[in-house]
Amino acid sequence: MSLTFLQNTAMAAVLTMTTAFGASANDMPVTDDDWIKNIEELRKKTSALKEKTKALKEEKAASIASDTRIQDLLDKGDLTELNQLTYMESPWIIDIERVSPENVDKWIDQLQSLTRIDPTQPIVVRLGESPGGSQRDGMNLIDALHAAPNPIVALCTEYAYSMGAVILYTLQNGIRISTENCDIMSHEARFHNISITTSSLEDLLEYAQEAETTIIQYTSQASGLSIEDSAKLHTHQDLHLTPRQAMGAGLIDVIIPHRTRDNPLRNRVTATSGTSAASWAVTNHSNAEDFKHLFCEATRSRKLDYCQDDKIDEPVFQEAQKTAQTNNLDFN
Repeated sequence: MSLTFLQNTAMAAVLTMTTAFGASANDMPVTDDDWIKNIEELRKKTSALKEKTKALKEEKAASIASDTRIQDLLDKGDLTELNQLTYMESPWIIDIERVSPENVDKWIDQLQSLTRIDPTQPIVVRLGESPGGSQRDGMNLIDALHAAPNPIVALCTEYAYSMGAVILYTLQNGIRISTENCDIMSHEARFHNISITTSSLEDLLEYAQEAETTIIQYTSQASGLSIEDSAKLHTHQDLHLTPRQAMGAGLIDVIIPHRTRDNPLRNRVTATSGTSAASWAVTNHSNAEDFKHLFCEATRSRKLDYCQDDKIDEPVFQEAQKTAQTNNLDFN
């Protein structure tokens, strides 16, 4: 193989690559010096592209690191504020759905990326609609969560079934929290739609039993339950637990209470003293039409004559107003 042949082959490769950067093949020189020059130019462009990509990655990492909203919520000490985690969008939140090989690979990659950016920021593992899934892949995720240096927050917002529940209540390097009505369900391992030979069935069952024993041990360690009681969570029957039942068994640590606030509209309809909306309208000097509307709405099941006619029964209205004023109703 001649040197000229090798040079021509290399030149053809340079022509192809340089054309991708916008140069025309007809404009390319053919001398050895120009060939070397184009190689150097290509190297410079490749190096510049690498630097730009690196800068973009660093900028993204800095942006993620500066997002401290989750840490701020945890530092507040107000449990009701944790309700924000149910709908918050943040790079520090990993949404756990069906536990499949593809999803677990994605979640572990996300977890590892976050630990490299900042090993001190809390990471939320949010189980919104988690129907469970692969036992083997779920165990891999549990290993990754416990290997992370970051504090982990496992949050159940809607339901966590099967392996989803296991991910929630076996967490030991963080805190396990739930909304008021998240549904937590566990059972023993099940196999669906598998194709397996008789010779490998024994190996599969042996693996499943070992994995089930490991899950029971993890559950016992995280909850404080005995091995015997932990095993009762994993039977052939589906065991659904409310958050309060789960907390009583040591399977979660915190239940996020509902947020409450003073609502003028709510107080308008039902006063704290138990007075009807109609009387409320009278004491606040509403006109007759407003009073009639509210009064009739409140008493519509009684089918009063007063509410069947467009004309206001002035004596009835005046009597209701007088009663309200006599009682000196106060809604403040």
